[in-house]
Amino acid sequence: MSTPFMIQSANGVLAIDVDNGVYAEGTSILGNYLGAAPGAPVAANQGWVIIPDPLGSGHYLLVSGASAGFCIGLGVNVPPGGDVTDDATDRGTVLTLQALEPVDNHYQLWDFLPPSSGQPNVAFIQNPQTGYVIELQSHSTEGGLLVVNPRRISNDSFQLWTGIGQDGGVVPLPLVTMYEPGFELRGFTQYVLLPPNQGDHLVGISVTIDVITDIVVDAFSIQINCNSPYLGPDGVDTEDYDRDAEFMQFGLFLQNNELLLFTQTYHRPGPVPASEFTSVQETSAPMLTVQDNTIPAGTRIIMNLVTDQDDFVIGVTGIVLDITGLPIGNPIYWPALGRPSFHSTIDGGKIHQKAMAPIGAFQVVFCSNPNVQNSSAQFSAGMGTITTTAYPGISAQNYAPAPGGLGTDENSNMPYDLVPVGTSRLIAQPFGFPPARVIPPVHPKLGSGLQQTVIIEEPGGRIEVFPGDAPGGPIVIDDNPDSPGYDGR
Repeated sequence: MSTPFMIQSANGVLAIDVDNGVYAEGTSILGNYLGAAPGAPVAANQGWVIIPDPLGSGHYLLVSGASAGFCIGLGVNVPPGGDVTDDATDRGTVLTLQALEPVDNHYQLWDFLPPSSGQPNVAFIQNPQTGYVIELQSHSTEGGLLVVNPRRISNDSFQLWTGIGQDGGVVPLPLVTMYEPGFELRGFTQYVLLPPNQGDHLVGISVTIDVITDIVVDAFSIQINCNSPYLGPDGVDTEDYDRDAEFMQFGLFLQNNELLLFTQTYHRPGPVPASEFTSVQETSAPMLTVQDNTIPAGTRIIMNLVTDQDDFVIGVTGIVLDITGLPIGNPIYWPALGRPSFHSTIDGGKIHQKAMAPIGAFQVVFCSNPNVQNSSAQFSAGMGTITTTAYPGISAQNYAPAPGGLGTDENSNMPYDLVPVGTSRLIAQPFGFPPARVIPPVHPKLGSGLQQTVIIEEPGGRIEVFPGDAPGGPIVIDDNPDSPGYDGR
């Protein structure tokens, strides 16, 4: 890919562009109108070359075709001692032209993910450090800044890109392979996340839910379901699988407009009368109170699993942030230790540290809340991403090594998207339902292509509102013959 080519938005109108052709640190990267007609040389400020990361990460750099010492990066590089905040990890951070980093180039790296829609010759361009993808800030054919945000399950054109050569033909992008599990990803049917080998203990597990559009549901749970590492049957695996705790649940409930943390731990399958488990499920104080069973767009929920010096998982922390990144509600630590046990005569009927275990496999699922629901949770709206990190790394698989499996009885209608094949520190997985687009009705008083909000007063005084996404005030149409404003047309 040594010949520079354009990287064009799937909307067919805009291309990735160096603002005013200024090849200097910090220049804005734009989505701008195409600078050359098909068959003409690619405009210098819209020419790009994709090169493998020279530091050997397996990811790629997007290098300027006009100035090979510069590439696309997240945010603004902060000079030593600079009086400015590094914003590279923010949702919505802008892209800039940056000098190639010789050592720490995490925020200059990119992968190319094919959309699950099957649309050919397009890709998401994802930064592997954050899981965010490049998108047009305008979400339209209007030129402007390029930013990064969580990947959408709706496969919107403002997040998809294609390579276009000087002849106007498609230039293939180095697409990653997405992991096809062989079953539908929905509800409790989800990937299992595994370390490079089952002898590894997973630590530093963090689950972040970025809410892109309002999540609306009567009640639900997000469960982080974990198994201890499994190397073989009893008598072979003497460290982890034979520990008291074999299946561990952590997560949150939405019930009565409150977000609560919970934990519950189980012994391995079969009768284990000397076990401290199963523990009694208990919930924390509210992390956040919401309105109308709705988690608003822009909300970020972060849950971290807490481990001790032996890598035993002993609890979960939770915090909720608003769209600006500030905490809302109450940060909570909810320990698994000290919970009451159903085996009330063992060890005082309480869960002790010695009974816990490391984590060797886990999955993150949206499902029903067993406290208040007897059937599958039914989401009526909602879209976002699940971003999961763990050390020494995780890969998405379609099985759990432990013979008892890994899963839950609770279910939902929430769909999930595919993720790339391979082991990485971070996996970002879209979830949700693409928002339904309401098209204003055909009406003699409306021009073609109108997308502003339309308000129609119908005969009898009934009001219909058709939301739009174009700027400008609403269009009001009076179709009620009994109204003083009715003009008979």
